[in-house]
Amino acid sequence: MSTEPYIRVSVCFKKNAAVSDEQFHDYWANNHGPLCTEWMKKFGLIRYVQMHVDRAEVKNLSDTIGWRVADFDGIADFHVHKMKDFFDAFADEYYQKTLWVDEEKFVDHNTTIMTIGHDYTVIENDKVIGKHFRDFKFKPK
Repeated sequence: MSTEPYIRVSVCFKKNAAVSDEQFHDYWANNHGPLCTEWMKKFGLIRYVQMHVDRAEVKNLSDTIGWRVADFDGIADFHVHKMKDFFDAFADEYYQKTLWVDEEKFVDHNTTIMTIGHDYTVIENDKVIGKHFRDFKFKPK
């Protein structure tokens, strides 16, 4: 049984133009990520995933499939039990004075967009998931 009792907030962004692709990926993974861990734990963020976009593979994907692709260098996924945890974390002084300032070294904040939603796992570890935490069945009035 799959349960997805969390909310996912995805933050998409481009890198700071002053850094190379290699510098961006290295800094985000090896400097900024570790800088965030205690802050995330403090506010109950249950999962944080960095998606490092591979520009060559994005071009290959677009050329092969023919679909448009999102023009971002990174996507940060935050999983929380409730949005209050997310809001409190980003209003926190440590985020405002330390993490935001650190992000400016490698992120172009002017390109940031966000989305929010709920995961609905269909297959996991080669197994089809039949039961879910959320029911998305249409119920006419």
